Amino acid sequence: MRIFKTLLANMLLLCVVYSCSGSPEGLSPPDEIIIVDTPIVATITEDLFDAVFEGFSITEIMNSNSSNTTTSNSESRPSFNKSSFEECNFEITNTFGNTNFSFDITRDYENYPFTAYEIQSIINAPVISTTESSTKYFLSDKTPSTYCATEELDEVPVPNYNITDWLDRPTFFNYGDVPFDPIGTDRYSNIFYIERKETTTPTGLTSPSSVFNTAGTVEKRVDREHNAAPFFGGTERIDSHIETLNLTGFFKSNQEFGRYTFEFLNGSFNYFKYSYFTDNERDNAPTYGNTEMDIVSRYVVRFNINFIRSPEGTRHSFPFTFDITIDYKEIIKTLKENADNNVNVPYTKTIPFYLHAKNRRRLGTLTYKSGSEDTWTATLTNNPTSFSDAEYEEFKVD
Repeated sequence: MRIFKTLLANMLLLCVVYSCSGSPEGLSPPDEIIIVDTPIVATITEDLFDAVFEGFSITEIMNSNSSNTTTSNSESRPSFNKSSFEECNFEITNTFGNTNFSFDITRDYENYPFTAYEIQSIINAPVISTTESSTKYFLSDKTPSTYCATEELDEVPVPNYNITDWLDRPTFFNYGDVPFDPIGTDRYSNIFYIERKETTTPTGLTSPSSVFNTAGTVEKRVDREHNAAPFFGGTERIDSHIETLNLTGFFKSNQEFGRYTFEFLNGSFNYFKYSYFTDNERDNAPTYGNTEMDIVSRYVVRFNINFIRSPEGTRHSFPFTFDITIDYKEIIKTLKENADNNVNVPYTKTIPFYLHAKNRRRLGTLTYKSGSEDTWTATLTNNPTSFSDAEYEEFKVD
């Protein structure tokens, strides 16, 4: 179990979106239109949307340093308060300093390792932003609890193989209704509720560049499958960490032509599952098998574009929305199939794109393409500047 916890802790640092629950101070409810400090444009075109989406990166949202960095390569340095873990607190807080450095992926580091100077440059790299995060722990009924009462699974029942039924099958496991089912199963789980908060602020600024909020259930689970048939006896154990968390919050992207804020609306969520396999658990020297990871994220996103209506000269802030679900197993499968077929085709997904008005209007599609950097392409079926008088009035800025 300790090995699993260590592996899980490392994987979570690398792969989980840091976030929290509830609405941060100053963040409006999803149905309220937010006027953000974006440039005012004279025309809204496909090229404008493409430029706006240069700042929306799913890859960076998934990284711990998410949306605030000035380059695509940065490092998060956790500063864990060790005593908080030992004291089993209700709330665990951490601070991460995000630094800025780049690796040369073409370099042969085995034969040309980092020099002492390069190592010092990485260690002493300036902090470009600071991330403050907290996690609060509750029981499944949302009664306040502690880290220890929820995270620990040391009390998982140990199978008693000596108590058997008339077919000589250990009664610890559950079997099917067939006359002789040699495969028995058992599940032990601890389901609890968490609230996470992560706020990232660039160095020298007081306003955060991102606020991620997640709240939902976490399940720590142990599944066992026992083969009771003669000569095939053995128990496989699977330890799993499963998070199903609703996502709200925002992050800001800085482009050469201005800043845009992307909000996560109701329906956004993060699903994360990490499983660790152990074969022949009852042996003195069990065999540790493969690990599996499952990540599914849904982003229901809104952003505003400020627009001057000509010739009236009135200012309007038009909100646009899209809804995309990213299943990383699907991406990996697609890339593997492309590699097997000797084709260099990245994973793509096309989704509808809307004006977020009272009467939601579809403007066209967005095509997401994964790679070393995410790319987005807008294809508009309607002229986006052909707003109705009612829409102009709805999104008029006083």
